Amino acid sequence: MNTLLTWGGALLATGVLVAIHLLTFNRPDPKFLPTARFVPDSPARQLSRQRRLSDVALLVIRCAAIVSLAAVLAPPHVSPPKAGKARVVLLDVSRAAAPMNSDSLVRSAAEGARTVTLITFSDTAFAATETSTPDTAARGSLSVGLIAAMAEGYRLGTRHDSVEIMIVSPVLHEELDAGTMEIARGWPGSLRLYRSRPGADAPRGVARRVEHQLAVSDAAGAASHSALGEIQARPLRVIRDFSQTDSTFADEGGILLVWPHLPTDSVRVRAVVSERTSFIAPLGRGTVAANGDVLAWWDDGAPAVVEQSLGRGCVRHIGIEPPVAGDVALRPGLTALLTYLSAPCGMRDATPASDSAAAFLTRAAIGSARIAGWNGTSWLVEIMLGVAIVLLLLEQWIRRKTVRVAAPESAHGGVAT
Repeated sequence: MNTLLTWGGALLATGVLVAIHLLTFNRPDPKFLPTARFVPDSPARQLSRQRRLSDVALLVIRCAAIVSLAAVLAPPHVSPPKAGKARVVLLDVSRAAAPMNSDSLVRSAAEGARTVTLITFSDTAFAATETSTPDTAARGSLSVGLIAAMAEGYRLGTRHDSVEIMIVSPVLHEELDAGTMEIARGWPGSLRLYRSRPGADAPRGVARRVEHQLAVSDAAGAASHSALGEIQARPLRVIRDFSQTDSTFADEGGILLVWPHLPTDSVRVRAVVSERTSFIAPLGRGTVAANGDVLAWWDDGAPAVVEQSLGRGCVRHIGIEPPVAGDVALRPGLTALLTYLSAPCGMRDATPASDSAAAFLTRAAIGSARIAGWNGTSWLVEIMLGVAIVLLLLEQWIRRKTVRVAAPESAHGGVAT
């Protein structure tokens, strides 16, 4: 509709210009009278209608400028012929997924599709034609993969009738974030999910006894005993002071929770927020250097818990101190935070996503499966805008030149009859 109005207005303006150039002011030949001193000194003009266009060069320039501006405001849609169906295969190669043969996957995905593009992702995403590849040991992000797949889908949409995104991933909790479903909702084509086999969960092992070095009589010790219990599926140690044996423990794949003594004389009501939980309670606050991955924050944005990698394990520094008096150490909020901090290094959550989340990633196209894609006319808009500017400047120059040429003729005195 906007295109129709723009080009309709351009045609109307062009017609008005042609009509104006047909209606001109003509000055008759001057004849001087003896009584000319009694007549005001002004050039005589009369409106006449003629069949010959006046100032043809100006008319052509003005019409061309109007057409150029119309092309800028409503560029024509340039699209190559579309044929067949395209499929974008989004393959999870992060630590969450077991290795797969990508060549056989592409061959099986090619059934019923005219074009198949493979994109692999972990914490980054790359097309199979690129030289870079994702880090297979990194935590996967389905949002990153979907964004890359959608960009490729829109590119293929300029040459195909429909585009389908095929997701090959175990879809674990650690691969989802708050924006994943919103990103998937923004894809107008169809989505298909094939839940592949999850990778080996290396941090998970046999049940091991948690090494508590904090006394139960201590508020922090009471919190850690209550939240972590005595048995965990991974090596875990809760300490007050860091030593060489603790460094060896972490280097061999253990998880160290370093919970130093913090002053409790500045206890006041504060909020602690992490990706999985948040709580408000009277707490003492310590300073934690943000030279690692921040796992929890204070209400003012300062880090409350920071994780640092060490060998095959990690060290998590806790800057929270529950007061000795009261039940803060046993409250669900602090218990949930400590449970969260007992997760494997890198905060890996290898539990599969819910069936409802998986079902959302498997759906038909919203409305028409046609993907509009990019129309490829941005270069034309830039060119036409430049042409319009040049034409308008040229029109000003020619008009001023015409006025300067006509000025001496109107300088003679006398009255035309």
